[in-house]
Amino acid sequence: MNMWFRSMSVLGILGLILSGCSGKSSQIPQTGGTKQEAKVLNLATSVNSQHSLYEGLVKFKEMVEQESNHSLQVKIFHSGQMGGDRELAEALQIGTVQAAIISPSALGNFVPAFTAYDLPFLFADEQQVDRFLHGPVGMEILNSGEARGYAGLSYMELGFRNLTNNKHEIKSVKDLLDIKVRVAENPLTVDTWKALGAKPTPMAFTELFTALQQGTVDAQENPYGQIAATKFYEVQKYLTKTNHTYSPAPLMASKKFMDSLSKADQQIIRKAAETAAEQQVKINRERETAALQLLKDNGMKITELSPQELDGFRKAVQSINEKYADKIGKDLLPKIMDAVK
Repeated sequence: MNMWFRSMSVLGILGLILSGCSGKSSQIPQTGGTKQEAKVLNLATSVNSQHSLYEGLVKFKEMVEQESNHSLQVKIFHSGQMGGDRELAEALQIGTVQAAIISPSALGNFVPAFTAYDLPFLFADEQQVDRFLHGPVGMEILNSGEARGYAGLSYMELGFRNLTNNKHEIKSVKDLLDIKVRVAENPLTVDTWKALGAKPTPMAFTELFTALQQGTVDAQENPYGQIAATKFYEVQKYLTKTNHTYSPAPLMASKKFMDSLSKADQQIIRKAAETAAEQQVKINRERETAALQLLKDNGMKITELSPQELDGFRKAVQSINEKYADKIGKDLLPKIMDAVK
């Protein structure tokens, strides 16, 4: 991340601290002229307001404020206003941001179990995803960050990731040779794309559009909805349907903040997070087909891979699971692989 953006991110978080709204109390008027202290929850994401994740956060805000009779107030910061995912993960640990959507790629640097979601070709379809995320292993991963200052609330989603680039059509692994692919700041993802023959370039998502525009990188990988919402079709010509990774969007809270709340308020937040996630996932999946069509309408060439071509990608990354077994957890990885059979 460039120094300007890091500086602005730090200033933004510092501003929250100085203004007294980092989980601090504010007063809300009550009948009879009395005032009640309201807790403020700053909720952040790196995606923009056109994405279904933002709609999910709006639903969360509405439910929390309504169910708490506004004794809990939620302020949403989108488009990386409070920093990229790595900065948000750090802010949650120290409690200057109370909740955030953080990609598993970034979160895995702080809570290793989340690295599992970057394993290539882990999931085959959405039905398998849903069984896993809401099953015992998915819940174990969601709740694995408590010792490091995180409280897992729910799984929203980005979806299955696909590759775009501005060089040429990619139909096989050999077509990736020397393609500069922007990847999340995560070693597993870097090693995955190296195994595929590309030149991975770790970079914050908030810097990506400009990097594609200026040719700093040639390619990127994201779900259709994210590609459409960020208008990557303006700077990318080719899309290959790889579905190489499914990306949940964990809604995480600061454990420090959650521990400061009453049991009743904690329950309000958790219930709102679950309901908002259900709505967001439904909306996101409904829009995937429309998003793909929008990409076509804006001139992107869409490439479908045959089973044989896709198998070439799978074979190229077979070593990744074994290489990252220690980081994910030698006890956890077998449970993950058994749960996705």
